[in-house]
Amino acid sequence: MSKDYNVFLKNPEDIKATDFETFSYKLGYFIRVYPLDNYTEHSGFLPFNLYLNFIDRVLPYDSFVSGFEVFFTDYNSQDYDGEFSDLVKNSKCVLMMSVSDTDSLEELSALIWAKYLCEYCGGVLYDPQTDTLFYDSSKIDALIYEQRTELIKLAARNALKLHEFTGWK
Repeated sequence: MSKDYNVFLKNPEDIKATDFETFSYKLGYFIRVYPLDNYTEHSGFLPFNLYLNFIDRVLPYDSFVSGFEVFFTDYNSQDYDGEFSDLVKNSKCVLMMSVSDTDSLEELSALIWAKYLCEYCGGVLYDPQTDTLFYDSSKIDALIYEQRTELIKLAARNALKLHEFTGWK
């Protein structure tokens, strides 16, 4: 099953790997994003390296690679109805993220990335599956917590789909 998220960004030029890594660490997650000079020029798979410090069982590897498909487009208010455009006004671009269920860590990575973009880059998260805009950081925290809880349950059933991190490629 595939799921999409969009982040409307006012300051996409502020995206920095080091800021994201510090941000995720402060949230209690050990996640690194593939280092790029300009994230808005990247399309395709965006890899993340995760250490699952919140899983209290032995896992097959020390750290894992995950990621999802990303695509940046320029924001054009004419592509959206007036009320929606008012809610995301002053956006410069839209990051479209597509997560799948081929890897258990994709959605957690995407949600933490989205929360970072909202807090550091003037973003607004949109979930097209539920037609919901997320302005309140605590609402994104709730989505992250749901994913974390689901991963803990999957780990207890030995049902995590994981891939070993062997370095950036």
